[in-house]
Amino acid sequence: MKIRFFSSLSIFLFLVFSKNAFSQSTDKGKDESIGISLQYCINVPKIPLGFSFIYYLNHNIYGYVDVKFGIGDEIFGQDYSSIETIQSLETKFNDPIIGDKNGGWLGGNLGVALKINKIIYPYFAIGYSSNTIYRQYFDQSLILSPDGYYYVENPYKSFSGINLASGIVFTLQYHLSIQLGVDLKPFGFVGGLGFYL
Repeated sequence: MKIRFFSSLSIFLFLVFSKNAFSQSTDKGKDESIGISLQYCINVPKIPLGFSFIYYLNHNIYGYVDVKFGIGDEIFGQDYSSIETIQSLETKFNDPIIGDKNGGWLGGNLGVALKINKIIYPYFAIGYSSNTIYRQYFDQSLILSPDGYYYVENPYKSFSGINLASGIVFTLQYHLSIQLGVDLKPFGFVGGLGFYL
């Protein structure tokens, strides 16, 4: 559900802001400003999928948006997160613990980018990121799951909260763009490659 929400939101924002960027681009004259720049971007080493874009607002001010999706571990069986906790399951059943599984990071940021010149656009953004960790069990009696596997969220290792992001988008020849930056949560270096119009 989280991935579907972030995907829908990011597509909506891209369509809205790209329309604004293209409509505004006709009013910029010959100042060599870009209208919109779209990058495929990643957070190294935590989030391998994502994209970002900057879009023209007015003068030397641009909007910035990014959305990133992580790839989690394979988790088996029934999810009891909505009705049970680690403590209740381990008290009631005391089944063998297979281990903690990473559900993958999800995050998005909104901010502003400033045009320093026709190549350099530093950005500053704030957003939300989350990472759910699940504890995987195996029920040998097959009471809690047909195949014996089940899991529950581990709130002690999961995270959801504010992220801060900053970096620079470079617009190069042949309409190529490069993004370099940093995310605070999860901490990592951001790299991206794309195009601008």
